[in-house]
Amino acid sequence: MKLLTLALILFPFTLVAQSTLSGKISNISGEPQIYCKLLLIQDSMVLQTVGTDSIGNYAFESVSSGEYKLSIRVPFQTIDTMVVVNGPTIVDLKIDDGKYLDDVEIIGKKPVVIRKVDRTIFNPTDIPALVGGDASDVIEFAPGVIINGDNIQVAGGSSAQVMLNDKLIPLTGLPLISFIRSIPTEDIQYVEIIPIPPVKYAATVRGSLINIKLVIGAKSRQSKGSLRADFGQRFYNQLGLMANYSYRSGRFSLYSNISANKEKYHYISTKTIDYDTLQWNENGTTVAELGMLTGSVGLNYEINSSTELGLLAVVDNFNGRNTDRSFIEKISNLGYGTIDNLTVNKGIKNQYAFNLNLSKRLDSLGQKLDFNVDYTNYNRNGKINFETDNRDLMSSTHTSIRNQNLAGANLLSGGIDYVLPKKNVNLSFGARYSYSENNTDLAVFNNLTNPEVPDTSQSNKFNYFEHIQAGYAEMQWKKNRWSFQLGIRGENTYYLANSPTSALSIKNDYFELLPKAFAMFETKKSQYWNFNYSRNFVRPNYTDLNPFKYYTTAYSYTTGNPYLKPIILHNLSVSTGVKDFQFYLSFGYIEKMQTNVTIYDEATQVQQTTISNLFSSRSIDFSVNYYKTIKKRTTIDAYISCGYVNRTVISTIASQNLNIFSGYINVSVNQVLDKRESFFLKAAISYHTPYFEQISLTTTRPSMGVKLKKNLLKNRITLELSCSDPFRFQRRSTNTTSNQTTIKQFSYYDTQEVRFCFTYKLGNTRLLVNQHSTNSTGEAGRIGK
Repeated sequence: MKLLTLALILFPFTLVAQSTLSGKISNISGEPQIYCKLLLIQDSMVLQTVGTDSIGNYAFESVSSGEYKLSIRVPFQTIDTMVVVNGPTIVDLKIDDGKYLDDVEIIGKKPVVIRKVDRTIFNPTDIPALVGGDASDVIEFAPGVIINGDNIQVAGGSSAQVMLNDKLIPLTGLPLISFIRSIPTEDIQYVEIIPIPPVKYAATVRGSLINIKLVIGAKSRQSKGSLRADFGQRFYNQLGLMANYSYRSGRFSLYSNISANKEKYHYISTKTIDYDTLQWNENGTTVAELGMLTGSVGLNYEINSSTELGLLAVVDNFNGRNTDRSFIEKISNLGYGTIDNLTVNKGIKNQYAFNLNLSKRLDSLGQKLDFNVDYTNYNRNGKINFETDNRDLMSSTHTSIRNQNLAGANLLSGGIDYVLPKKNVNLSFGARYSYSENNTDLAVFNNLTNPEVPDTSQSNKFNYFEHIQAGYAEMQWKKNRWSFQLGIRGENTYYLANSPTSALSIKNDYFELLPKAFAMFETKKSQYWNFNYSRNFVRPNYTDLNPFKYYTTAYSYTTGNPYLKPIILHNLSVSTGVKDFQFYLSFGYIEKMQTNVTIYDEATQVQQTTISNLFSSRSIDFSVNYYKTIKKRTTIDAYISCGYVNRTVISTIASQNLNIFSGYINVSVNQVLDKRESFFLKAAISYHTPYFEQISLTTTRPSMGVKLKKNLLKNRITLELSCSDPFRFQRRSTNTTSNQTTIKQFSYYDTQEVRFCFTYKLGNTRLLVNQHSTNSTGEAGRIGK
C-alpha cells in the first residue's frame, strides 16, 4: 500500500506518572496501522526502537524530558518529525491512503530555547512578532544575536557566519542579508546558534555560526515568491530591491533570489598623528557610492528515497567609488606645511561560486555520506587616482598618479563527510582538500606628463598558490545526565608566493592540530552546566600577504607582509542556566595577533602602514543573558558582559603592555501592539565601554534603534518603518601608539538612518522547498573586497 497524504494530529497530555512517549498510528478511517517501526532519536543517536502492535499502539518507556526526532517507518516510506517530551506524552498519528507520501512536520508546543552540548536552538514557532517575517527577523529575535547594519553578531561581539541546513552560505555583508531575507519565517523549523564551530568545518570558519534549519517540503506541484523594496535616508538616499521565487514538483525543488542595492554614504574624520619631531593634523571627508547585484539559483533533486543531489550557483557583483578629500597640517621644528589630497578609488568586483552536493543515506539509523565540490572565481578591477599638493615655507610640489590594480583568484575544494551512529555513540569523519591561486598586477602611471608615463619603480606583480589538506574525527555520546562531544581536526598548509618583477620567492608549509571538547550536565530541574575548550587558527587574508607598496596619496602607502603567520586562538568557557538567565565565564588566549603598524620617514615625509604578527592577548569575560517572553506579547533580550584584557606587544619596534577592564550591554524589547497580533514594535539600545581593538584604544557612544512592523492581507503584505541612531550618537574615537607614533582619530560613519520596507508574498506561502546545496568552503572569505 502506498500513501498519498499525511494528516498529523497531536494530542499531548501530561500525566502523573513516569515519563513515556506513546500513542496510536491509524489511517484516516481509524483503522490501525500495524507492523510500523518507530525510532526515537536524539543528537543523531537512536535511543530506542519499538513497533506498533495489532491495534496500532506504540510506547517508548523511560524517556527523559527534551526534544527528540521520531522516525516512523511505514511501508515504502520514512517519516521524520520532531516531538517534545515533558512528562508522559501521547502522540497519535492519522495517515491517509494514496500514491505518495508528503513529508509534514508535527508541530507541537516546543520550548522557545533549547540548550545543547555545543549550541542553542531557537524555535520561532508560535511567536506572533515573527509572523509574516523572514530569516533575518528570526535570527535577530534569537537570544543574544544582533544584526547591526550588514553585520550579524552574537553576544559578546563575535561576528557570525550563516549556514543553511548545515552548509555555509557563500555570501557576506549586504548580499548575505538580502539572501536570508528571501527565506520566510514559515519555512524555518528552528535556528541553531553555535558559538564554537565543530571540527567538521575548516579553520577559516571562525567566530560563531548561525544554522538555519528548514522544514522538509511537501511534494505537490506548487510555487511561491516575494518582492521587497527598501527605501532609506542617511546623508544620501538608499535603495534596495529584492525578489525570490521557489518551485516544487515531486522530487524536484528550485529556489532563486536576486537583489540589487544602490547606496551612498558620507563619512567624516579628524586625525592627529604625533611623530618624534612632527605632528600631522588631518581633516577628511569620504563619499562612498556602492552598487551591488547578487543572484543565486539552487536546484535539488531526490534521486530516490535515500539519495539527494543539490546544485547552487551564486553571482555577486560589486561596483564602488570612494572620493576622499583630506587636508593635513604639518607642524615641526622646521616650520609649517600643508598637504592637500584628493583620491578617487573605483573598483569593480565579480565573484562566482558554484557548489555540487550529493547526500546518500546508507540505512534507517542515520548512517550517511555527504560529498561536496566547490568552485569560486573572483576578479577585481581597481583604479586609484590621486592628486596631492605639498606646500611648506620653502617649496611646493604637485603629484598626480593613476594606479591600475587587476586581481584574480580561483578556489577549488572537495570534501567528504561520513556519519556513523552506533548504539551508544555517534561517530563522524571527514576529509577535505582545497587549492587556491591568487594573482595581482599593479601598474602605476604618472599623470603629470602627456601622454602619461609608467612608473616601473612602483609597479609590481604578485602570485600566490596554496594547497590545504584536512581531516577530522568527532564522537558524541550521552551518559546519564551528561552529554559529551570530542573532536580533533588536522590541517596541513603549503604555499608558494612569488613576484616576477622583484624576484621575490617564498615557500612554506605548516601543520596545525585543532582539538575541541564539549561537556554538558543537565540537572533534574532542567538546568544545565556547559564546559568547552577549543583551539583554532586563522590564516592571513590573501590581500594581507601582498608586499606591494599601494599609494593612496603621494605621502602615504600601505603594504602587505608575505611572512605573516597564522593567528592561534585558545578558548575555555563555562556556562550555566537558571530559569530565564544564562551565565557565561570564558578565558581566551591569542598568539601572533596581527595589526597595522605605521612608520614615518622623516627624510621623505612618507608614512608607511604595514601589517605584522605584533602581539599576544589574554582575556577573561563574564556575561549574563536574560531572555523572557511574557504572555506571547512581550519579549525581552538583555545581554551584559564585563571583562579584562591584557595585550602584550612583542615586536621590537613597538614593545608595550596594554591592560583594560571593559563592559558591554545590549537590551532589545519586542512588543505586540494589537489584539490581532499584526502590529509590532521593536526597540534596542547598546553600549560598549572603552576597549582595545587590536592595539587601538577605542571609544564608542550608545547605539539605538526602533522598528515598527505591520502585517496586512493575511500576512501577504508586510510594512516596516525603522530608525537607527536617531540622535547621531554612534561616533567613534581611537588612540593608537606604536613605534614612537601616536595616532588619535575621531570618526562618524553616517549611521543615522530612516528606512521604509515593503514586502509582498506571491503564490502558495505554505510551499516548502528543499534547500540543501550551499557552499561549504571557508577559504573564499579570505579574498576580501
